[in-house]
Amino acid sequence: LFQKLPRVDFVLGTNNIHDLNNVLDEVLSTGKMIIRTDNHFEHELDYLGAKRDDKIKAHVSIIRGCDKFCTYCVVPYTRGPEVSRPPENIIEECKQLAAQGYKEITLLGQNVNSYGKDKPEWKTLFHDLLYLIDSIEGIERVRFMTSHPVDITRELMEAIRDLKSPCEFVHFPLQAGSNRILKKMHRIYTVEEYMEKVQLLREIVPGATLGTDIIVGFPTETEEEFCETLKCIEDVEYDTAFLYTYSPRKGTPAMRWKDDIPEDVKMDRLMRLTRAQDVIANKKRIAFLGTSTEVLVEKQNFKNAALLKGRTRCWKNVLFPGDPSLIGTIQTIDIHSYSNNTLLGEIRGSGSVPMVESI
Repeated sequence: LFQKLPRVDFVLGTNNIHDLNNVLDEVLSTGKMIIRTDNHFEHELDYLGAKRDDKIKAHVSIIRGCDKFCTYCVVPYTRGPEVSRPPENIIEECKQLAAQGYKEITLLGQNVNSYGKDKPEWKTLFHDLLYLIDSIEGIERVRFMTSHPVDITRELMEAIRDLKSPCEFVHFPLQAGSNRILKKMHRIYTVEEYMEKVQLLREIVPGATLGTDIIVGFPTETEEEFCETLKCIEDVEYDTAFLYTYSPRKGTPAMRWKDDIPEDVKMDRLMRLTRAQDVIANKKRIAFLGTSTEVLVEKQNFKNAALLKGRTRCWKNVLFPGDPSLIGTIQTIDIHSYSNNTLLGEIRGSGSVPMVESI
């Protein structure tokens, strides 16, 4: 790399961000070219005191890397193996955030549900971490992403049910509805195993909402296999879905395979999947009409400052009239209509009605 790019002074791996100041000092004082690409988690104190612009919601990293090696994904090669952050350090950061007035935290990782498996001596798995965070006064909501279905356990589902802070929304990436394609993707579960977990979650956490990721046009995917994916979307009825066409990534096993699905076929499948999901999402929004729901008020609507914007625990956007002083509080909102992907309502007892044309 230094030979190809002689103006480069140093190379710093993603696991070594904590060492940036030291590397800069060394480069400036010695003039040497430096390579620092150690394979370890960032220094546990790096996250404490991190600058954040949002004063209501914060993201907290708990694990980095991935051990799953899906054939289309570069993360295991670019981020390394799964390495969990010490639980006491995570709890300290969450306590600091609570003291600063943050109401919601999102636990982050390439696979958050694997937390603690690399450190059995800690005796703290992901569901145990949720119990620890739930005891912190001031943290009203906890979300997490991204998940792998294999690591979504009964214990996690029971923690979502039993604790006050974990939101009843779970990102549950399917990726494909064909067992052959799932095997080719190295997703290490079958459609049947996936569906069993979805059913178990809905039994343990009634009313839980689900999001997913799906790739269409993976190498060798047939029309029949795509239709299996379409059926899964219709059977599960996801609240949100991130839908993609397959594109090769350098350095992945899938890169060795011929990208044999024509782009027009990929786009046709994506549009059909999108239309099916739109019907389901609209059905979900209609089900909210006439109900009341808890909303964390996040900010003023950028098009109309008389409206406030917030989210429900199950990840629905809500707009309603209100004073900016309510930002950062949790309000009960009566839902009476919707526009596009947003629910419209009013603060219980206020008697006001939001204007659809103002959105």
